[in-house]
Amino acid sequence: MLVAKNDVQGIKTEVELTMADGSILYGEMFLSGECQVLDILNGEKQFLPFEGMDGAVSVINKTAIAKITQYSNVHSDDGKLFAFG
Repeated sequence: MLVAKNDVQGIKTEVELTMADGSILYGEMFLSGECQVLDILNGEKQFLPFEGMDGAVSVINKTAIAKITQYSNVHSDDGKLFAFG
């Protein structure tokens, strides 16, 4: 595992990542504060933490992502569910 779960903090949002090679990853991205997925993509960090459906946390190079589909629900670290307005 590249990143320990305890090292990644913030609000989780469910996403589907379509990679440049056509593969699709399902899981959650980590957002901080009022940050949105678009803010993360436009940010300076080249790698994004991503938690797959199997619970494994890894980092994804932004240049390898062709498309992100964000679902309507976000989760905090304590597991509570929030909905975008």
